[in-house]
Amino acid sequence: MRRLLAVTFGISVLAALGLGAGSAHAGLLGCRYPAASQPFAQWGDDASYVPVPGGSFEYSAGWKLSGGAQIVNGNEPFYLGSSGDSHSLLLPPGSSALSPAVCLQILTPTIRAVGSSSNGTGVAITLYTRTLLGLAVLPTAGWMGLGTSWDASTVEPFLLQNVLGLLNLNSANIYFRFTPVGDETVQLDDVYLDPFLAR
Repeated sequence: MRRLLAVTFGISVLAALGLGAGSAHAGLLGCRYPAASQPFAQWGDDASYVPVPGGSFEYSAGWKLSGGAQIVNGNEPFYLGSSGDSHSLLLPPGSSALSPAVCLQILTPTIRAVGSSSNGTGVAITLYTRTLLGLAVLPTAGWMGLGTSWDASTVEPFLLQNVLGLLNLNSANIYFRFTPVGDETVQLDDVYLDPFLAR
């Protein structure tokens, strides 16, 4: 019964999505991304990633911050984005940050960042898509593990192929919401997406 409800919900969401407005980087015919790189190679990860829009947090770039989340001075120490970067995202308890729209395809994605967590756990990730009624949560979520000091996060995959494949759509606009859990404080920087599942 739960599986049937999830499928029914996914079909409703994607039907509404198909009627909504797209962007230059999204649509039903595929996604276009900036040039890929291997920013996490020093951690033994040779997958090709593209930056999530505004994920260096040098400016807000469409991120929606709530509950005390803010862009602060102080970059992650590895400078994956640029040696000139100087800011990062601070997520105190009870806050959240919603990314700009990211175009994703059926066999995607994995997400990774540099960050830290005050209690050494991680940050919860909820996925949304935009429908005629506004943002709707998708029946998939994730958890990106973090240490207590700046380091690369764990690699977090999302099972979107079962959602986007319901109507045989090639792609959709997805939003990522990052939320600390309990009383932890999280700091994030240089958020990247592997849109090709190339690992």
